[in-house]
Amino acid sequence: MKKDYKLYNFILPPFLLIGFTPWFLGLSLVGNFIIDSAVYIAILFAVYKRFDSTLYLKKIFILWGLGFLADLIGLFCWYVSETLVIYPTHPIGTAIAGIIIASGSIFLLDYFIVFKRLDMTKKQAIISALSFAILTAPYTFLLRFTPYFR
Repeated sequence: MKKDYKLYNFILPPFLLIGFTPWFLGLSLVGNFIIDSAVYIAILFAVYKRFDSTLYLKKIFILWGLGFLADLIGLFCWYVSETLVIYPTHPIGTAIAGIIIASGSIFLLDYFIVFKRLDMTKKQAIISALSFAILTAPYTFLLRFTPYFR
């Protein structure tokens, strides 16, 4: 029985070309900042029990940059798993794996670099980092599997 394998472009997959155009990258940066800001404000009210504008301005750009770095880590892992490992029947699994890796990266980076250093308890820091990881994970990786982006 002959196996049917799908070969992917090893240099740069076509769906990534959209992500590196200036208008889409700018839209992605602004969108990530808005989502990160909303989640961080909600965390400050729900977990930290107060909103401090100086604390917000001091940490939001760090959270935003770390989130974008984690998204790039997940995108890289997704790309490597899709090009080096042949998945003839389950390409959506590699996208989900990229989302999980990016979400885990968001949790680890935010917990150890941002939330652990605030005057929160360990439980509050874990809840904050976990909330950030779940709510800001790059679910847009799944757009590739919608009819509009095929």
